[in-house]
Amino acid sequence: MSSKEIGGNVSEEVHFSGLSGQTDQLAAKLTLPWQGYLLKRPRLNEAVNRLQLGGLVSVVAGPGYGKTALLVDLLKNNEGPCAYYALDEEDREPGTFVRGLLAAVGQIDPSAAREGRERLGSSSHISRDCSDAIAAVAAHLARNEIPGSGGRITLALDEMQFLPERGPALHALERFIETLPSGWTVLLASRRGLVMSSMRKLLAQGRRLHLEGRRMRLTPLEVRAWAAAAWGLKLDLAEARAVWRLTEGWPVALVLMGERLRRLGRLGERVGIMALLRKGTDLNEYLEREVFSSLESSVTELLMRAWPFPRVSFPRDEEFLPEGGESLLEELAERGFLVRKSGHHIFSLHPLVRAYAEREMTRTTPEAARTLSRAAASHLRSAGFNREAASLLLRIGDVDAAVKPLRTLAMEALNASTPSMEAEWLELLPEEVVATEPWLLLVRGRILQGRGDYEGARLLYRASARLFEQQKEMTGRLQSLLGEALCLYVLGRWEESLGSLGKAERVTSNPAQRAEVLCNTAGVLLALCRWDDAVERLEVALAQSQPIVRRALEARVDVYRARLFFLRGLYETGAQWAERAVRKSSGVGHELYATALNASATLLQQLGRYHEALLRVEASMALVKSRHWTFMEGPVSLCAAGVYLGLERYREGIENAKRAKDIAQKAQDVETEVWAEDLLGDVCRRNRSPQKARVHHERALELCHVHNLSSYEVARSTCGLAMDLAANHENEAAAEILAQAIAPARKYGLTSVLAMARMYDGWLQACGGQERMARASLAEALRLAQDGCHVHALVQEAPVALAIYGLCARYGMTGFLQNMVIPKLSLRLQKRYAELSEGSVYPLDVPLGARGGAHGRVVHRAEERASGAEEQAVAERVEQLTDREMEILKMVGLGLPNKLIAAKLFIAEKTVKTHTNRMFRKLGVTNRLQAVLALQAYQRYQKSTRSFRSHLR
Repeated sequence: MSSKEIGGNVSEEVHFSGLSGQTDQLAAKLTLPWQGYLLKRPRLNEAVNRLQLGGLVSVVAGPGYGKTALLVDLLKNNEGPCAYYALDEEDREPGTFVRGLLAAVGQIDPSAAREGRERLGSSSHISRDCSDAIAAVAAHLARNEIPGSGGRITLALDEMQFLPERGPALHALERFIETLPSGWTVLLASRRGLVMSSMRKLLAQGRRLHLEGRRMRLTPLEVRAWAAAAWGLKLDLAEARAVWRLTEGWPVALVLMGERLRRLGRLGERVGIMALLRKGTDLNEYLEREVFSSLESSVTELLMRAWPFPRVSFPRDEEFLPEGGESLLEELAERGFLVRKSGHHIFSLHPLVRAYAEREMTRTTPEAARTLSRAAASHLRSAGFNREAASLLLRIGDVDAAVKPLRTLAMEALNASTPSMEAEWLELLPEEVVATEPWLLLVRGRILQGRGDYEGARLLYRASARLFEQQKEMTGRLQSLLGEALCLYVLGRWEESLGSLGKAERVTSNPAQRAEVLCNTAGVLLALCRWDDAVERLEVALAQSQPIVRRALEARVDVYRARLFFLRGLYETGAQWAERAVRKSSGVGHELYATALNASATLLQQLGRYHEALLRVEASMALVKSRHWTFMEGPVSLCAAGVYLGLERYREGIENAKRAKDIAQKAQDVETEVWAEDLLGDVCRRNRSPQKARVHHERALELCHVHNLSSYEVARSTCGLAMDLAANHENEAAAEILAQAIAPARKYGLTSVLAMARMYDGWLQACGGQERMARASLAEALRLAQDGCHVHALVQEAPVALAIYGLCARYGMTGFLQNMVIPKLSLRLQKRYAELSEGSVYPLDVPLGARGGAHGRVVHRAEERASGAEEQAVAERVEQLTDREMEILKMVGLGLPNKLIAAKLFIAEKTVKTHTNRMFRKLGVTNRLQAVLALQAYQRYQKSTRSFRSHLR
């Protein structure tokens, strides 16, 4: 029967001997279950559809992986005859299973099922003869073609784990599948693997497909599609990855948490999601009823001992677990039963099962749970897993015991900017204990720093440094000083940060510590534009680094070098160093990799390679958001804003710039806030709002002076303010402020600032009649822009500075502009550039920021004459309309449909259609859009005629 008719009725022929009293039960087993929302799984459907000649598809996975949902989806999309049969406990008896199978086959071919029942009816030993009966049915199907099948017939058998292994029923099923003709596809779904040794023939023919738990797991993209379709919640890719990691793509977890997420209306923080996953009563009931109740006692005991371990490794954990634990976990992993094999002799339990086991053990036997956690923490710490050991001890409230693994963890994380502490520890560290223990103060400071509370973290670092000094614990004092220096840097107090790093350098005791301090010092020196000192410290840090950390240190140094060339305005060289950093950091650490990706995206954006930059910045943003690294979200959002603006996705660009500004203000990240203000000011100026742009740049300058930031930030903001004044035609004030930007830019070699400042300076000199000085200024600006490949800045500034580009062309300076900048402009701007550089209009006759037709008819006089003639012809056609037709045309211009027009005019809709058709014929148009354009041309013509007559009067 077709997929629409599955379970609609059961043939009357099921009333054969032995089933007369079970028709209702059999009908339920033959009925396709209702699944509610079904997520389309194209990758699985495509894998099944590749079996063009039919064959066997076995779906083996644990509970909640969507096996039944996949069968339902495949059957509903099947165009040929199909049938479904769900096994239960009674099917362990061979006769019951064979009769059910025959009933399912009977829904496709009643005559074949009848022949099989006759064979069974004449048998005195059903268990022995069931295989022959099933083989006879398959032979009948091979001899007789089923009408209307189209060559594709599907039979689905669900819950196959009820069938005993190596029993007569399974043997009968093997013979049935082997004997089936081509075109038949048999779908088998089971919680455990099916031992069907005689299927080698199908495997050799390429007609057997095995879908295990790993392939049944949802991908992050499928999680996002599920959230949108089933919950009405739009997740970005980073949020989808976060949900995927928490659930490991387990479909039932998504189903059971969906109702709460729909009520919440957003994803929320990681802690909130974990609460949804751990505390949901329906999820706990499912785990208890469907998962743990179906396990053998040995497996339950193993899971209840293994839950404290994020990963179970053999032989490391062999003594801690029950005997035979590895073989049991191996079997569970093969079945896809909430255990994943993540390496050689390494297994990972599903996080939801771990959380459930922990809660149940804590609820039923709290003292045993505490003892197990302490023992597991001791075992993990001895194996070097201090983070996991600390988490276990903090969760049971044993803070004193947690100090040792936390101390080791902090000492291992020399780089203060690397997120090494779990955010959930903050609530598990009591204030009264933390205040007296410097290592706990240090840990709490790292957590606050990761959340973006740099001022709070700085105070904790300073307090811990005093306690470490009293205890003469130099390693701890070094860590506190490094953390305080980082917070001071973010807060814009760069000289104080340098002083803190100087103290840290005096307490170092080994080359690794000195290399770390030197790297941090170089970063601050770069921000202060002390290039030579920064490079010297980077070279010394590399020379003193140990081989074990050299690769990570080299990646960090490459990022610093990329930043150096970015600040100097040498973008091509900087992009090369950033690319090296990306390659080196890919296998070192996620935080360093995200930083390298962001640096690469920033430099590619400046080179005008926007699509490459977009890939990098989206990858960086995905890492940052999925791991909730608030301290990196501001800079990455700022980079994304520039990339989106380059791609002309202005709404997204402005949203990201405002987001970066908000994040920076909450975290008191002064540098990011200054850069965000500069970017927003530039956007306002380029959109003919120089007054708003001036407000943003004045705010950026105020922050620079209050926090005593470097010459780069001051020069950049000053140049932006001068450009705002020039765009607002305040030439004298603009020239005075440009001089203040040019001096430090030239002194420190800030070519990106100097190039733009000299370009505007040349324009102001040309406007003042100083042609020779203007030529020199513009020539220097273009030379600097070409050396640094400042494509992005010139492309973005084109709406304001197009007249300057035209003036450069008039002076014969066309190489870089013509080859790299102009081709990236819109067609409208390219046309205007051609008019200013080669046309009859001299660039100095057009004010900065002037758009086509905005300042008289000088630029487009010939075009206006041609368009005026066309508008006059259109106006004459419009004037032929009757009053009613004109009234309807105006309403069409407002976008009103015919039904609403009829209601407003109190006429029939058919009458409106008649008037509209006549109106179209008179205007010479064929649709509503053309009619609206004709109306707009008529209105423009009327306006210009009235203006001309008033001028004559």
